[in-house]
Amino acid sequence: MNRSITRAHALIGAAALLCVLVVPLTATGSVGGSAGPEATASGVKKQIKKLKKKVKNLQQQVDELAKQPGPQGEPGENGATNVVTRRGTSRTTTLIGGGIGGASASCNTGERAVGGGGTTNTNTYTVVDSHPMPMTQGSVPTGWNVSWVNRTANSETVTLQAYVICASP
Repeated sequence: MNRSITRAHALIGAAALLCVLVVPLTATGSVGGSAGPEATASGVKKQIKKLKKKVKNLQQQVDELAKQPGPQGEPGENGATNVVTRRGTSRTTTLIGGGIGGASASCNTGERAVGGGGTTNTNTYTVVDSHPMPMTQGSVPTGWNVSWVNRTANSETVTLQAYVICASP
């Protein structure tokens, strides 16, 4: 059996078979195209029953083909097997109420950023932006940048720390 037969091929074949055998029956009212005693409703029902059985058998063959494994594909390149977290330089700054501050972290040469984030030493700051660097469409991310906003009305000194998750083969 040819393994390139898909479910769609089998169903298209079954539909074509139905058209070839059923359309003449329904269009002329008889088997073979001539009106006569053999063109009874029970004869048409028998033909449809046979066709349904053939379609069911074809479907079973397609299902069996789908269960069989295909040929072994070509070996692919190794994926990311080394994943590490890198922390950026801790940044201590004083921000006015509503002020925004940021920090970043970078991967080593040959690594790619796959995620990141950041922390602060206070709960009065909220992350307002967290993204890979560079942000150019289609570029390879090699770092992470995080920005926080001081949610208080007062100036506060805060320590900002960004981290990046880096992967390499």
